[in-house]
Amino acid sequence: MSRQAARAGALTMRQLLDALGEVMARPLDSDQPLDRVVTDVVIHDPLSPQALEEGDLVLAVGVAPDGNDAISLIDAAELAGAAGVAFRRAGGVPRLPGGSRAAVILVDPDLAWEQLISFGRGLVFSAAAGSASDDEQPSDLFSLANTIADLVVGSVVLYDVHHQVLAYSSLDGHVDALDEVRKGTILGRRTPDDWVDRFERDGVYDRRPGARVMRIEGYADLRTRLRVAVRAGDEVVGEISVAETTARLGPQTEAVLEQAARLAAPHLVRHRLERDLTRRARSSALQALLAGRGPLDVHRRELDLPLTSSYAVIGLALHPAAGPGTEAEIRRERSARLVGALTETQHPRAVTCRIGSTVYALLPHPPSSDRLRLLTRHVVARAAVSGVPVRGAVGRTVTSLGDVALSRAEVDQVLRVLSAADPEGGGEPDLSGTPLVAGVDDVWADIALVEVRDLLDEAGARRPSRPISVLLTHDADRGTAYVPTLTAYLDAFGDVRAAAKALALHPNSLRHRLRRLSQIAGLDLDDPVQRLVVALELRILL
Repeated sequence: MSRQAARAGALTMRQLLDALGEVMARPLDSDQPLDRVVTDVVIHDPLSPQALEEGDLVLAVGVAPDGNDAISLIDAAELAGAAGVAFRRAGGVPRLPGGSRAAVILVDPDLAWEQLISFGRGLVFSAAAGSASDDEQPSDLFSLANTIADLVVGSVVLYDVHHQVLAYSSLDGHVDALDEVRKGTILGRRTPDDWVDRFERDGVYDRRPGARVMRIEGYADLRTRLRVAVRAGDEVVGEISVAETTARLGPQTEAVLEQAARLAAPHLVRHRLERDLTRRARSSALQALLAGRGPLDVHRRELDLPLTSSYAVIGLALHPAAGPGTEAEIRRERSARLVGALTETQHPRAVTCRIGSTVYALLPHPPSSDRLRLLTRHVVARAAVSGVPVRGAVGRTVTSLGDVALSRAEVDQVLRVLSAADPEGGGEPDLSGTPLVAGVDDVWADIALVEVRDLLDEAGARRPSRPISVLLTHDADRGTAYVPTLTAYLDAFGDVRAAAKALALHPNSLRHRLRRLSQIAGLDLDDPVQRLVVALELRILL
């Protein structure tokens, strides 16, 4: 969308603040002029500042409100004719230069910068598209779905970007005309998994519509569909799907649907903002519960958990996004939202939160251990299809809310083992060699090694014994391979033939090496205690 079109929409700072609400954002000074038109929402990066433009709402990410950099940014915004500058409402407040017409606003810490970008750009886009005033628009998403259904004469479903149903039109008079897929979608609040698989195989999702309507037809058990993406600026915030019922969906319907997508944009953006704010409050409560902090009754009410229930925690470790800074954090947050949404779809009462690079899900009344693993594998597979590689860990089922932290502790132990295969520094993860989903019973031995390693690190004793140190030095100085030889022998539990095969050696050559390295290092491989200690060293230290 061009800035000229945005200026024609004439969305002022006052209108944007009214849409956000005073709880989320307010002007620094009630006497500030708020009449400048917003044409875009941009991030100010102190490490790589970009030229500001007329109409920009500038998000002061990482800028201390009461510092000199804040004053410089406000001055630059005023000089460029920007609509305003947004600071976090935390700590000090900016000093407002006299005569500035660029609004300075304070944003609540619970409102993520990414949310403000999506919401702001959605409003700019809606204003530019000439949407009706709020008084003329439907009051909620279900009303919006019914309004669209009346216009196109079909069954309407509004989706979010994860194929979850947000709302659907009234079924009065249309139930008999609906195909089984549409009925299953409405009942399950999501496109049925077998049809998601089918659409993915056929490349339907690869052809996600832009501003134009996509027609889906030719399936024997699926009535004609029209799909159109709902966009807020350049970002897809949802989708409208119309299923044919009693009337044919002709070309004129496509034109109506394009207009409906423009009408729906601010509704879907506002719905996502409200949902995200609720999720953020629930996420904070879950984080405290997983850490064993705070009163259980308060957490239970905040999370709407049952009075009596068993619970299990699963964890999904995201592959760390490459690079520091705002863009990497936004990518991590988007990946976490996708994984959280997939988990909540599989278990409707699940509550999720992100801590670092891990998404945790608390499941009341969890299924059996086998089904819990199956659920976790399904989420991992779905995330992978969407380009988000994750590993999953399943914690124990506990019988009280106070023991949830124990289930989470098991999840963390498992994820430490599973994530050991992922390279540091943001490269692509090596997903071979270790399972994608596991529980403590699968990797208990590896967990024990990690705990021993932690104890040695804590005591400052993580260093090789004299025999291993001698062998390491000998290999480095003389080009021998005594350490790999000893490792293969111990891994084969003393089976010379198996170890020789692993090293591509003749068994007699291996026996000779073992005698020689024993002499050099002063090792007695017939002593079970020495064998145990050396095997642990080779696993933990190297």
